[in-house]
Amino acid sequence: QPAAALPPASAASAPDKLQSSPRLMPLPRGDAARQLPIVLQAQKITTQPDLQTVAEGDVEFRRGGLVMQADRLSYDTPADLVRAQGHVKVTREGAVYSGPELEVSVQRFEGFFLRPEFEFFSLGAGGSAQKLEFLGNSRTRATQALYTSCPRPPESDGTAKEPAWVLRTDRVTIDLDANEGVAEGAVLRFLGTPILAMPTLSF
Repeated sequence: QPAAALPPASAASAPDKLQSSPRLMPLPRGDAARQLPIVLQAQKITTQPDLQTVAEGDVEFRRGGLVMQADRLSYDTPADLVRAQGHVKVTREGAVYSGPELEVSVQRFEGFFLRPEFEFFSLGAGGSAQKLEFLGNSRTRATQALYTSCPRPPESDGTAKEPAWVLRTDRVTIDLDANEGVAEGAVLRFLGTPILAMPTLSF
């Protein structure tokens, strides 16, 4: 399986295989983040040095505590920008996101995820959205979102079952560093029945 270490690189030997975990160590920020190597694995990798790298088939992109997996992934070197399609999964700083399409600036962690499901392990909560925007290292904004701290067991056909308590929102902004969120156009539902509507809700 081809693997490539993209600049900057500081080790001559290939890294050991990492074990999957939703609770990876926090990603360094600032100058420390810029010095971390990028490691890319896939069934097929094509590259234009210092311009763009395209990986296809069982792709895994790693930089420090950030792990991205997808069917296809391209990395724009000058822009430090990842575009990923197909079974995309991102694991980063106690959170896991999965969905069909992602575009994100790696170091700044700004971009978007289309139709994702997400889990914030530090908050014991998660949900799904039509679109999730990454607003930097700790903030996200979800549009047309479902958000809950209740377990979400799948139905017998594998589809997600609505939890007992769920917050449906037009938009919800989460700050993981501050451990807080603000929901707009929120409707609190219990066992599928709306019981409380609020224009704005802080939690």
